[in-house]
Amino acid sequence: MGSIIAEKESQINLINLIILIYLNLLRIIRLHVRLVPLMKKDIHPKNYREVIFADNSSGIKFLIHSTIETKETAKWTDGKDYPVHHVEISSASHPFYTNQEKTIDTAGRVEKFKTRQSKAASKTKKA
Repeated sequence: MGSIIAEKESQINLINLIILIYLNLLRIIRLHVRLVPLMKKDIHPKNYREVIFADNSSGIKFLIHSTIETKETAKWTDGKDYPVHHVEISSASHPFYTNQEKTIDTAGRVEKFKTRQSKAASKTKKA
């Protein structure tokens, strides 16, 4: 009976030792995380700032960090003014992400293509 109790005590001591080692490792990791900076200093360009990307197709806006040059600004939901860049298509309006097929014809691209094709066809007929 005494050997069973001694064996149980040695197992409990082993478990306690493993727990202490684990807790000490956690303390070391936490200390290391505090000492190591999360990002390197001075690696981003000077004009790296938050920019509103406005999707012209869907009307949805995204606030994202960027270095893109913009000329206009707009208010965001937090009340601050941010530079705005307009995009024709984004994940909010692209058929791959929305699972909706639609023809997006910005600035009459289809018509421009058809006029170029007709001009090219007329030139080949004259030649």
